[in-house]
Amino acid sequence: MRVNRRGLGAILLFAVFGIGGVGLIPVFLLVWSRAARQEIMRTLWRIFVWMLNRSGLIRIDRGELRPWRGTILACNHPSLLDVVAITAFVPKTLFIAKNSLRNNLCCAASVRALSLPADADLVAEA
Repeated sequence: MRVNRRGLGAILLFAVFGIGGVGLIPVFLLVWSRAARQEIMRTLWRIFVWMLNRSGLIRIDRGELRPWRGTILACNHPSLLDVVAITAFVPKTLFIAKNSLRNNLCCAASVRALSLPADADLVAEA
């Protein structure tokens, strides 16, 4: 029987992302410092991006991200993977999160740990 390794890898890494997101909930109940939470997320996302690279599902050249320090990067419609990759390697990033991600069981801990404002919050303030 032939196994589609790429598809299996994608399924496993989606599971790692989802289970990891749920597993962060108790961790962030214990970590109060915003800076510590952000550094935990950046470290975990660097590991996740490394796993994606090693599996062959994506290829990210970290050298391309280094010049972005001190730069405003405006993305029209960044995917969740774009946010993960950029946040993992570019310090002090800020993205506006879709409000539904703040309520998603697998993403809520990450979004809240990074203190990402939600799109609904910005509309309410306008």
